[in-house]
Amino acid sequence: MTNILILKLGATGDVVRTTPLLKHLAGEISWITAGKNVSLLDGITKTLRCVPWEQREQFCDREYDLVINLEDTSDVAQFLPRVRFKRLFGACIDKGGALVYTDDARGWFDLSLISRFGKAEADRLKLENRRTYQDLIFSGLGLKFQGEKYLLPEPARTSLAGDVAIAPKAGHVWPMKNWAYYAELKTALEKRGLTVNVLPETKACCPGVPRSESGYPVFPPFSPLSYGGFPGTAVSPGRRTCKCAAAPGTTVTGTETKF
Repeated sequence: MTNILILKLGATGDVVRTTPLLKHLAGEISWITAGKNVSLLDGITKTLRCVPWEQREQFCDREYDLVINLEDTSDVAQFLPRVRFKRLFGACIDKGGALVYTDDARGWFDLSLISRFGKAEADRLKLENRRTYQDLIFSGLGLKFQGEKYLLPEPARTSLAGDVAIAPKAGHVWPMKNWAYYAELKTALEKRGLTVNVLPETKACCPGVPRSESGYPVFPPFSPLSYGGFPGTAVSPGRRTCKCAAAPGTTVTGTETKF
């Protein structure tokens, strides 16, 4: 049986948008992620096992045919020498101790903080890029992305119901994306006869529901937040919150709505 290891810790939205890969990878898949994201991955396929980063040593138990490292940080790359594998896709540490990436992963990492071209050129390339994250990753792996939907766990039951859900705060990484007019937007939508919910941030609300890095619940489509069995609309300032709220079948308005 083929064994594949994925290292994608966060952010939460980035983990979610990586899940379409699971529909194309044969064999047993092992995934190391951030502790807060384990609930998003646990049990979504029969051949997936998942552990938090703190328990990563558990996955040094076999040789992998392929390791996919989608993180651009030194700590994750420095873990790779502890893993036995035949092929690597993504970031790693070279013989000189520099953080680099494999040539087949250049489509994505050329746009990243560890771009071989430097940050300024990476930013320019990112601005010009019109390909999706999934397309860049899939093509580097020799696969073709065809709009496959995200894989998400079954949602917990909640009392939320309505037409529009508003997540009014961006994550701490991008505070400049906070918008001052959500109250006015809520009022305007309600005047049109729509039922609007402002999503709770506290972990005490909606227990058992996975959360984005901003603290908002992540609801797959056709959960109670999908409003009576049909998708609703999620509105958010930050792209990471959007990527979490934007389960397939849910309309999202925000700074990044193309996934």
